[in-house]
Amino acid sequence: MVKSYRRLVATTRAVLRDTATMVRRLGQRMRMASPQVQPMLQRAQDRLQAMRPLVQRVVHQTRARLLGGDTHVPTKS
Repeated sequence: MVKSYRRLVATTRAVLRDTATMVRRLGQRMRMASPQVQPMLQRAQDRLQAMRPLVQRVVHQTRARLLGGDTHVPTKS
């Protein structure tokens, strides 16, 4: 089970890196996009930026709880 969680955490961290790239690319595209498309790109960028810290928190909790053996993570809600 630990091996599966390690793979899941590694995959999730890769997705987080890709998300950072997409946020940057959306910002670049917004500068060149038409006024009709800009709000859609902005919403996508905002959603990605809002989700990143939540996913990072889950990764941190998963590593601490399942891979580190710490079942009392203070940041868990």
